[in-house]
Amino acid sequence: MLRHGGQRLGVGRGRRAGLPRHEAGPRRDEWRAARHRNRWGATGLGSRGRVRCPGGADLRHDPAPGLLELLLPCASARSGQPGTVGRRADVRPGEGVPLDTRRELVLGRRRAGARARRREALGRRPDRACRADRVARGAPGTPWGTGGTRVAARRRLRGRPVSTRTGPNREPGGPRTGSLAELRAELEAIGLRPTKTLGQNFLFDPNLARAIVADAGVRPGDRVLEVGPGCGFLTGPLCDLGVELLVVEIDPRLAELARRRVGESERVRWIVSDVLGGKRRLAPPVEEALWKEGDWHLVANLPYGVSGPLIAILAARANPPTSMSVLVQDEVAGRLVAEPGSRAFGALSVRIQLRYRARAGREVPAHLFWPKPRVASRIAHLELRTDLARVSPGVLDAFDRLVEACFQRRRKTLRSTLGTWLGDRDRGLQLLEEARIDPSLRPEVLGAEDFLALARGLVGDAPGPR
Repeated sequence: MLRHGGQRLGVGRGRRAGLPRHEAGPRRDEWRAARHRNRWGATGLGSRGRVRCPGGADLRHDPAPGLLELLLPCASARSGQPGTVGRRADVRPGEGVPLDTRRELVLGRRRAGARARRREALGRRPDRACRADRVARGAPGTPWGTGGTRVAARRRLRGRPVSTRTGPNREPGGPRTGSLAELRAELEAIGLRPTKTLGQNFLFDPNLARAIVADAGVRPGDRVLEVGPGCGFLTGPLCDLGVELLVVEIDPRLAELARRRVGESERVRWIVSDVLGGKRRLAPPVEEALWKEGDWHLVANLPYGVSGPLIAILAARANPPTSMSVLVQDEVAGRLVAEPGSRAFGALSVRIQLRYRARAGREVPAHLFWPKPRVASRIAHLELRTDLARVSPGVLDAFDRLVEACFQRRRKTLRSTLGTWLGDRDRGLQLLEEARIDPSLRPEVLGAEDFLALARGLVGDAPGPR
């Protein structure tokens, strides 16, 4: 510490400097005024100037009166004028200040001209946006190069070469991923704005897209259905893997853009149509194109509005998908894996858990989508149960009708619900007694196996061997 005028001074400000309480405020104001003068070159001390004194103490921002008068004669800069300091002044010990040559007197951080040129190059504005951001967004009046990221824009501003690769870790000629800036520019070029009606929240992170494909467990040659490809960020990794791909997109402009970004391939079929043809059925073009036998998989970033109905319809098909790896709302993923008795447990949970083993995958933050959704997203993985073939189609049909009727009155007892639905209270009690289910229970606490036992009794089909 340095003592000036009998007072103990530190390197901080106000009370942190060890000043008396009645002097902390005035001395802080003096330091602020000195810092303002130093920043604009009135005294030659920069806002981050540091003075090394013989005793080893550090003084910042003019900590003691009379020190500036001692330092000004010894300060020299590139201009050679007394009292002005360059970016790094070569200062030697001057009159009245015997400084060690190993402890330089470093004054200032940048000249005002260099600071101004830097701000002009970056285009600083009150909203903290810079010219590099405007270049990356492709704003009017700014040069547009091969790269669309902020880093590429900065490199162009500085005259440095910009990489022309089509995307992160991609080889030229492969499926193109690009950046969000390029994606937005291409969408604006075709006059397309994402709409909530169609659930258009595009996934633009290539690393996450490759992770989804890896987690799905599909292999080269597998048959895969993708619904809602968007701009092709998930379609590209699937094509790289070498799968036989069926892509369904409702927007023809978006389908053309995705096809152009991914590239033409004999292993990819495109269907421009809505995937649903009604509340409980697929659209005719999709139904005709789907595989009638053999294994196939669903890997998709599903539009939020159709995710639940589509998963239920595909699971109820005669040849359902062997596995489903879908990116859906966190709420829908919670319903798929919910346990009986929980608030999220419902008709969708029962229908899916009868046919599939469900588990929740990785959570996807909202900032990886554009436009950013207001809800959380999660990947759900469904694996087809191997014992499903022992259930007859008639029992499955009765099972779906029974589940729908029960969960329309989920807070009523099973005695009341089945009696009302069948129109015969005694018949309902008989079914519950045969399935060994308590009539006073509510539908929301029954599992998929309990509903299957009720459906078997309703149809008169005895359960097969386990």
